[in-house]
Amino acid sequence: MFLVDDMGWQETSVPFHSEVTPLNNRYQTPNMQKLAEKGVKFMQAYSCAISSPSRCSLMSGMNAARHRVTNWTLNYNSNNDAGGGSITLPDWNYNGIQPAGTSINNATSITSLPQILHDNGYYTIHCGKAHFGAKNTDGEDPLNFGFDVNIAGGANGGPASYLGSDNYCTAGSDFCINGLDEYAEQGMFLTEALTQEACRVLGEHLDNQSNQPFYLYMAHYAIHAPYNADTRFTSRYTGVFDEQLGQTLNSTEVNIAALVEGMDKSLGDIMTFLDDRAIAENTIILFMSDNGGQAVTPRQGRHNRDQNYPARGGKGSSYMGGVHEPMMVYWPGVTVAGTENHNPVMIEDFFPTILEMAGVTDYETVQTVDGHSFVDVIKNPGIQRDRTTIWHFPNRWGESQDKNEGYGAYSAILKGDYHLIYFWENQERRLYNIREDVGEQNNLANQSAYAQTLTELSEELTDSLIAFDAQRPTQNGEYVAWPKDAVYVETVEIGDPVTITDAIFKFSDETNKYYYSIQDNRGSDMAGPFYWTLGNHNDYKAIQVSNENKTAGNEKETQLFYFTRGTSNKSFHIYTYTGRSVDFVNGATRDSWNGGNLTPDGTYRYLQYDTESSGEFQVIKADATDYFGIAYNDGTLMNNRGTANGSAANMKWVINTYSGNSVSDSGSRYKFTLVESYEPTAIENILNEKPLYSYTKEELAHTEGIRVYGLDGRYIADIMVIEPGVYLIMKDGKVSKIFLK
Repeated sequence: MFLVDDMGWQETSVPFHSEVTPLNNRYQTPNMQKLAEKGVKFMQAYSCAISSPSRCSLMSGMNAARHRVTNWTLNYNSNNDAGGGSITLPDWNYNGIQPAGTSINNATSITSLPQILHDNGYYTIHCGKAHFGAKNTDGEDPLNFGFDVNIAGGANGGPASYLGSDNYCTAGSDFCINGLDEYAEQGMFLTEALTQEACRVLGEHLDNQSNQPFYLYMAHYAIHAPYNADTRFTSRYTGVFDEQLGQTLNSTEVNIAALVEGMDKSLGDIMTFLDDRAIAENTIILFMSDNGGQAVTPRQGRHNRDQNYPARGGKGSSYMGGVHEPMMVYWPGVTVAGTENHNPVMIEDFFPTILEMAGVTDYETVQTVDGHSFVDVIKNPGIQRDRTTIWHFPNRWGESQDKNEGYGAYSAILKGDYHLIYFWENQERRLYNIREDVGEQNNLANQSAYAQTLTELSEELTDSLIAFDAQRPTQNGEYVAWPKDAVYVETVEIGDPVTITDAIFKFSDETNKYYYSIQDNRGSDMAGPFYWTLGNHNDYKAIQVSNENKTAGNEKETQLFYFTRGTSNKSFHIYTYTGRSVDFVNGATRDSWNGGNLTPDGTYRYLQYDTESSGEFQVIKADATDYFGIAYNDGTLMNNRGTANGSAANMKWVINTYSGNSVSDSGSRYKFTLVESYEPTAIENILNEKPLYSYTKEELAHTEGIRVYGLDGRYIADIMVIEPGVYLIMKDGKVSKIFLK
């Protein structure tokens, strides 16, 4: 069993989507490709969104809702849930799984997979990350679960360092790796050290007991943080322009790509070892990851979009990016080479599958096994498996609580093409057709055509959670409703999209126009505030920023905008004063502030006007009164890049984003100030009056600050082409009726 840590379904050159993606082109995993060519790819393989729950499910065959190790574990009696929120999270088994017969609080006793294999004559080797049980419990040590050998496994969920020069440790860390001193002295990278030690131990066993079957649980720490540089591979990615990001890979992404390739080398080395020992044709290889790829800080690009594209979200998220995994199986003489299997598989399914593959049929467990063997669909690829998948995470992950991107306390069900997510915090249900909408952008929950699907999935999810005896959060002393009884109550936290009301800004339409300035929250210490201003950047019509307020002068057209409704009550479109559309699109610029030198180093997205189409944006709740974030419809939060440099940045930068951007940045918080409005309903009396003034076209054209409208309220951009007659003009916010001579 070859298990990778934190590897997303697209972080490989092997495509697990219906087509090759830019991410597949980024990574170099030739040994995964070889395995795919020899075996079968499972295209719908899933795990939990967090490490410990997945690993406990693999070891026990239990769904996470049943074993209740629903978040990551570390210290004894230590609850690792993040704080915040309006609900009280339930108690959970933060001491992890424990060997059968062990009785401690907040833990689940199991008859483990390696114990059953051991009892049936298998030599069992654990190598790498365990993360089954808390420190100072029996579950901390893989040897207590039936492994004959434990290489570097403990309670830690990641390595303190991958570097041998650090002895795989940093001062004061709970994540130090022990037992590899010989390799550390050689300065060997951790992934390589684990591989060599696994092959050494297995080789010794084969030398002494060549006829005894073995189970190697090769559970790499890669590609979990920290993202130390594996210098064997980093040069392959340094300075490389990335198709997905539209820019050169930064050092973090270079190191992650190298971690992936180092993991792939390990796979290849083990396959070569099996060949050299002439046992490859009698050895089954299963490849899997424990959760989705990291999709928040410190990853480069649009968080929750680029990292697991085309899926949304990542590790910790209820969206597919958090739970969809790269999975392959090579079973000599059984799997059909180079094929794909589209039957769904969940992490707990490995427990009964491996036992069936090993020929172990006569066994008992102290726990209820929820997993379903997928041996049948390997042997008969034409079988269409009817499997419903359940997730349960009534917890808060420490690295993100962004409900908009699927984080927070949730439960979910996947049945057929439909993925229903239930958020315990506000009883919100979201429904997606992942076959048609792999990026989960189109929520079907409020569409009448899917009302029956919503009801049926909500009932099945509820029934499953009750059958698992799943724990529930409470609110004000009462249990939060099950999914089938949900009553959605909108709660908005910092970082969430908000419903747009007149208190934020008024929407414009064909007849009513409301013109606003958009200023950031920078203080005078940064030469702020800065106003969105129409400009030019490398010959692109960019929206830039200036700390000069021009909204009352003859340049107001450069700093005033109006907004129209988007596809929901939380979305909107932006237009310039003269009606030109605004969008977040590609243009030439630089990836970092460089003192105002505009020489571009690549193509990146930033705010531009007079674009082909009008982009859709969201208003985001911020932690400053009367200020809000502005995000693109894919969740990218806008920021006045460069304004930390004060007045030196005036009109030298663009509005886009950066890795880790949040509304805590005062350059990502904005106030909408109404400067000018035009409401025909308020000037009905003016329409009945005689014209106050008469003008020629030339006089109007040379009068500063005047806008001309027809009597129907339509703005007239070019007055030189209109016919003489009666019109309305607006000057300094006042409307008058005139006669054009």
